[in-house]
Formats: sequence, structure tokens, C-alpha cells
Amino acid sequence: MDLLAIGQGLNRRFLEPLPEFYKRRIIVWYQAPCSLSALLNNYMASADISVEELAFASKISERTIGAMRNKADYRPKLKNLISICIGLHLKPSYSYRLLEVAGDRLTCSYRDTIYKYILDNLYMYDIGYSNSFLIKANLKPL
Repeated sequence: MDLLAIGQGLNRRFLEPLPEFYKRRIIVWYQAPCSLSALLNNYMASADISVEELAFASKISERTIGAMRNKADYRPKLKNLISICIGLHLKPSYSYRLLEVAGDRLTCSYRDTIYKYILDNLYMYDIGYSNSFLIKANLKPL
């Protein structure tokens, strides 16, 4: 599948009216997995997104996403978790749950405050928008 087709497919699905957006994600609320792999698989199924599409949307390699989905002891970098949240367009509460089960959390540092702003306010935009915001804040992109 070419990158243009993946991008167009993601844009079409994530720009659907809000009622469909909420229907897709309400499934997550009723299930409460306690591992990163189970929760990520659940989020991806709820969003109806493939590994290839998530890799494109989050700018993370398919291999890294595969490790997050399949290795119980895998400890991802915080920036990769943030990228996954943005790539899936997760609402803030779902993003913080993903960070929690991954054994990570945001602190009061400047970088983490910017990450929190991104998760809280920019989750519906693509990763490029978040990266532009990080660069303007004098931080490295995701």
C-alpha cells in the first residue's frame, strides 16, 4: 500500500462526523486492559487502524509498533508513546491511560509540560502539527 493511499484513508476515517468518532472509541471504555500490548491492540482495533497505517500516522517504525503490541516486557520511549497517542488521535484520558500502563508519566519539566499540552489540545491534528509545535518550543520533534 503506498503512503499517499494510507494518508488519504486515515484522513477520510478520522475526519468523519463526531458521532462515528465516539462510537469507535466507546468500546475502549468498557474494556480495561492492564498491559501496554493489550491496551494498544484494543485502541488500534477501536480505531480500525492497521500497523502500517499507525506507523504512517505516528512516524514510528512498524517494527517498534510490533514490539509494543507483542512483547510483554517492552519498555517504549516516552516520545514513541506520545507519537502513538497522536497517531491514533486518542482523547487525553485514553492517552494518559496508555502512558500509565506503559509505566510512564509526565512530570512538571518543561518538555513534559509541552507533551501534556499536545496530548490535551493537539490530539486531533496529525503528527506534523505536533512536531512543528515542539520545534517552536525549542524541543526535538517526536
